[in-house]
Amino acid sequence: MARPVRHALFVLCLLALVAGARPHAAAATEYGVHMDLTFMGYAGERAQSIARARDGLGATISRNSLLWDKVERTPGQRDWSLPDAVVGELGAAGLEPLFTIYGSPAWANGVAPGTPDSRSYVPQDDQAFDAWVESYAGFAREAARRYRGRVHRWEIGNESNEHFFWKPRPDARRYAQWYRALRAAILAEDPTAQVAVGGLAGLAAGGDIPGIRFLQQLAALGVHPEIVALHPYPSDEHAPDVHLQWKDNFDDIGMVHDYLERSGHPARIWVTEWGWSSARLGAERQAQYTAKSLEMIRDQFPYVEVATMFVEHDLPTYSQGLFRADGTAKPAAGAFARAVRAAGDRAPRVAKARARAGRRRLRVTASGADCRKCRGWVELRGRGRPRRLTMPISGSRGRLTVKAAAGRWRWRVVLQDGESGRLARSRVGVVRVR
Repeated sequence: MARPVRHALFVLCLLALVAGARPHAAAATEYGVHMDLTFMGYAGERAQSIARARDGLGATISRNSLLWDKVERTPGQRDWSLPDAVVGELGAAGLEPLFTIYGSPAWANGVAPGTPDSRSYVPQDDQAFDAWVESYAGFAREAARRYRGRVHRWEIGNESNEHFFWKPRPDARRYAQWYRALRAAILAEDPTAQVAVGGLAGLAAGGDIPGIRFLQQLAALGVHPEIVALHPYPSDEHAPDVHLQWKDNFDDIGMVHDYLERSGHPARIWVTEWGWSSARLGAERQAQYTAKSLEMIRDQFPYVEVATMFVEHDLPTYSQGLFRADGTAKPAAGAFARAVRAAGDRAPRVAKARARAGRRRLRVTASGADCRKCRGWVELRGRGRPRRLTMPISGSRGRLTVKAAAGRWRWRVVLQDGESGRLARSRVGVVRVR
């Protein structure tokens, strides 16, 4: 979370389980806003925020914190009423929830009651940490089971490479253990869930452990995430198209993407927080920077799947809101809405994607629309490294037959418009090949 100081086409569709799998719709970058509705106890307040995000911004995703300490204040007594309400209200409004999981109750992490920011502490004793991870995985498993079919995207942690959210100090080894356990718990309940390494901040130079270094440490521990979420806040709140040496820059998105591609373990990219303070820069400059950053995501970083800006409205310690605390729109809100409309006008889409599974073999057909000079591929992941399989496209239709080992596979289709570079993606599918 931002800190006030700085912070067709076509393509294949690989694998589908049974013959005649249902088609999956695809989309280019999906845009949303960080909202933290789970901190709002009044339904009327949440309704106003949801209406602003949907109608005022054109957002399709709402990023919110799912905090264990708010759900289970007393051991063994979990109260899901507030996140239940948030998920239900977002679904009714046509917004997709994205939950980021971080923090824990003091009774679970062992800090003394009344300790400031107690939820951000992590046990330091190995035995206590193991017990904490086991209990945390149980919480995540129940959340995934409860919201299966309604919450598809999850982040494990929030800026865990900095001490603000992983106290007393970040530790890649312990984070790796926690991430693996929670990811496994979520996927055990919902194999189609998308689970990301929670938003890394200070990507190049800032943070206790720069984000790029944190990813390298995870890789050395054998953690190669399918999805990495980034928080590319510029160090000095400088413009998104200005790159300052030895500083954190908005275009560090490209640096992280390129590193992951070169590593042999490419990962999908979400940008789940970024923004500028109108109190420090002025409302007009905030709007200019907002517009430019969204233009860069569209044109320079089309591989960004999810982009949720921080934050929907000003909060007591944050003035990065697109709306003021009283709900009136800042110029940045209009800039965001215009950019989202412009991106949508240029997006390719998948019309249909189907697959039939035989014995150690898959046959995929797909068709698309609004994709010029289109190319496409399928991303496939089993037990080994992820694979990307290309398929030639003729007109708006294509077909691919591929050999596949028996077992469970996760897959999705990606299309790219040859003129604009915009991407369209299917939802992740899970299939078992005989």
